[in-house]
Amino acid sequence: MNRPILDIKHADINVTALRSALNQTPHDHHFGADFRFRSMSRFEITDGDPPFRRLDKYPLYQSSGINPIENYGGIYRDYGELPDALTDSPEFIKVVRLWIESLPAEQKTFSVHHIRTLAPGAPTPEGRHRDGYEYVGIGVMQRRGIDAESAVTRIWDRESKDLVLERALQEGDLVVFDDRKHLHSTSDVELARQCDDGVRDVLIFTVPDHAQINESYEVQ
Repeated sequence: MNRPILDIKHADINVTALRSALNQTPHDHHFGADFRFRSMSRFEITDGDPPFRRLDKYPLYQSSGINPIENYGGIYRDYGELPDALTDSPEFIKVVRLWIESLPAEQKTFSVHHIRTLAPGAPTPEGRHRDGYEYVGIGVMQRRGIDAESAVTRIWDRESKDLVLERALQEGDLVVFDDRKHLHSTSDVELARQCDDGVRDVLIFTVPDHAQINESYEVQ
């Protein structure tokens, strides 16, 4: 089945119902700054309802060529699992359905990474980059207390260098793209006026699932 190499969808999600589950993700202990939190899980696509089931836990590997950040690239990083309170929620299931619908039919597994960025903070401290997969999805689950013009996601065509997307993705938005053909980044998350704290929660979807990437194999 052919799919567009860049697709934008939207799910109507109840952000309030998600907050308790999103708050369970711990600090990213591989990252020095205190504004970044992270968890992740692997899933198999099924014919059931919901259309996925959790797979065994596995550490994350990205080569230093893909991710040059110290203590990130070239090592295996172990993160906690996504909490059941999140993966069992109707909001999570809605966004996962959109992700699966955007993929070629032959896909069997995928990963989901929850990344929380506190304001002020950098969602993509590595700058313009690719993640090292075939397909990537960026789903925004929460934008709270942050400036409306901050956290702008930009996607470029890797070959022509043309900017093909520039948007502050909103809650429920999901952009899916071919990671082999694109580069992406997101500008800093900034506090909104008169707000004491702010947070941006995203789910990063990847195919293949992250257990398929290791020192001897990475997607070119």
